[in-house]
Amino acid sequence: MTDLRLISISVAIWIGVLLRGISGNWFWLTLICGVFVFRKREWILVFISLMVGGVLLQLRTIPLGEIEQFNHSTALITVEITGDAVERVQSFGQVNQASYRIPARILRIKSADKQLALNLPVLLIADSRWKDVIPTEKYAAKGRFTEGFSGIAAVIHIHGQGSLVDRASLLQRAAISIRSGMRIAVAGYSEDVRGLLPGLVLGDTSHQSKSLNADMKVAGLTHLTAVSGANLAILSGVLLVLLKWIQFPRWLTATLILLLLGFFIIIVRPQPSVLRAGAMAVVTLIAYVRGVSRDSGIALAAAVFILLLLDPWQGLTFGFALSVAATAGLIYVVPVLEERMLYKLPKRLAQALAIPIAAQVVCAPLILALSGQLSLVGVPANLLAEPLVPFATITGLLTAIISTFSGTLAHHFSLLAVIPTWCIAQLAHVAAGIPGGSIQWGSSLIAIAIFLLLMVVLIVGWRRNPKAILVAVLVITSVVIFSSREWPIKNWTLVMCNVGQGDGYVMNFEGHVVVIDTGPDPSLIDRCLRDLKINRIDLLVLTHEHADHVEGLQGALKGRQVLKVWRSKLADPKYESTRVDDWLGNIPTERVDQRRIFRLGNATIKVLTSDEIVSDGSPPNNNSIALLIDYHGVRFGLLADLEEAGQNLLMGKVGRVDVLKVAHHGSAKQSSNLIRELHPKVALISVGRNDYGHPAASTLGKLQDVGATILRTDRMGEFAVIADQGAIRVLQRGQRWLG
Repeated sequence: MTDLRLISISVAIWIGVLLRGISGNWFWLTLICGVFVFRKREWILVFISLMVGGVLLQLRTIPLGEIEQFNHSTALITVEITGDAVERVQSFGQVNQASYRIPARILRIKSADKQLALNLPVLLIADSRWKDVIPTEKYAAKGRFTEGFSGIAAVIHIHGQGSLVDRASLLQRAAISIRSGMRIAVAGYSEDVRGLLPGLVLGDTSHQSKSLNADMKVAGLTHLTAVSGANLAILSGVLLVLLKWIQFPRWLTATLILLLLGFFIIIVRPQPSVLRAGAMAVVTLIAYVRGVSRDSGIALAAAVFILLLLDPWQGLTFGFALSVAATAGLIYVVPVLEERMLYKLPKRLAQALAIPIAAQVVCAPLILALSGQLSLVGVPANLLAEPLVPFATITGLLTAIISTFSGTLAHHFSLLAVIPTWCIAQLAHVAAGIPGGSIQWGSSLIAIAIFLLLMVVLIVGWRRNPKAILVAVLVITSVVIFSSREWPIKNWTLVMCNVGQGDGYVMNFEGHVVVIDTGPDPSLIDRCLRDLKINRIDLLVLTHEHADHVEGLQGALKGRQVLKVWRSKLADPKYESTRVDDWLGNIPTERVDQRRIFRLGNATIKVLTSDEIVSDGSPPNNNSIALLIDYHGVRFGLLADLEEAGQNLLMGKVGRVDVLKVAHHGSAKQSSNLIRELHPKVALISVGRNDYGHPAASTLGKLQDVGATILRTDRMGEFAVIADQGAIRVLQRGQRWLG
């Protein structure tokens, strides 16, 4: 009974926090829940807990009303750093230099007419001068406020360097020394090992490459670099055995383990998963000292209870939810799966399969809400990685310890950890490369509800006829993989890759391939090209050097031969242009102008952009490479990110087109006269979730006025255009004809 009460109280507090987080009417929603709860007296405590959760977050969010008045304005602030600076993925517009995301707590805000004392979690966006900040350091700086999001009160864009107000604690400086020693110890190994091993051991993913990070996500292995209960369990287990062997008293054993775990949490940073594991360790060690039975369910419920009381903001984060869900799956789902599987499978195989299956199923709804992706290779990938992780973790921990007194010895010893780490990285790459390994399921409530319903059907069906359910799962999986392998149909001409808020698409002229822009994410463009089975690119066009068009370049180049590159005549912004220079290396590159005409197969490609530099509006946008392509009687007008000034220069030079790639993700900066002149039959808009209002209602209206069929990647995902003797057909991925 105690177990159920503690679990119900913890869950109720969490639900109360969520109700307050998602709705301003949380009090009335809680009362409505209470109407049903009060029907049973024993549930009154649950109702009180619901209220407590809502009140806790309400008390913590009272200052939000004051901080919101600074949105989109600049003020002097004092902040305490709470985490490491992580280089941002440059994914939009004009980027002039490297920038970093830094978790912090805001302590004071001072403007011309007021001063506030606060204690709220914020996210700092700062330049490279802030990349070496240490948790617990306090800084004074000037920053511009924007709206916060899940568990974050505000995002603050820092101006300048800031001044140090208070140094980091001695423990934090010692932790930095260990993390730095670990990086130095693995510095001579491959990029994958340099990035992955510190992540496996210390949660330090600062040097993990974009491609490995993307493949880890697809393979369902990202959790390995989110230090959690596994690392703490390994460390505390080794310490417990050692101290028992020395015959230490229980209270002294528990004290030493708690102190060492506390320092380990400082080293790996207090991520939600680490805090959850640490709180569970405290509860378990208290039970050990008292000599009572240790129940993992009670420990998890107590950890949730304690952490939400201390910081209810955590209840709004995906990291906290995923950590609790995964642990609950291990505690409650794994034993049931093992018992069911033992009837059909050998004991060791049943135990090995139960853990990844439970984790994938329990966490899948949250992962769908977060990314909309469903991994089909997660279970086998985790099954194969499982025996490698403990060996890599233990030897990696020893490497980190040795690095504190001998870097040379640590480097040599690290070879023991390098081998399993390299194997895990290769496993991620191979799993991510399997066709159909990840599918776009959707992140809407309906998509998640359908997934949950399917899980219920499978569970009920497994009890009645496991063989039939197993066959059904294999058939469904095979169909998904087969349909993925068949994408796209033969003789496709253009495929709009789903690269999010950016441009990235491919054209095919009897096997001659042109890739136009690469989007903001290397993994997305790489996956698109891999699905199209493209290993050679005849012409790569980088229309201009904004991040949402070129940051995916490494993914497009990955394992592919590129014969020629066209770039805008304007090398702006300089920071991004320099990065593109480095990535392209020795690939033949040309800065093109309006006179350039290129023939590829039966296609004629003409550059439309003006010879002169257009200085109006955004120069990089208005000088981006616009193209006119004639192929099999179909004319494609590809307008890159031209704004009105750039578009007006095309008047009278293009004529009608059949297919229009709408400029600048459908922004409002469109020339009505040019749209009427082009008069497209089909309008393609490459766009993702954004705060810019793309595509603008005014632009959609202009396209509808000329009778264009509008196709958008944010609503349709990837789709193909087939051009044949003047006729146009469009096929959405998933084999649905659109016309």
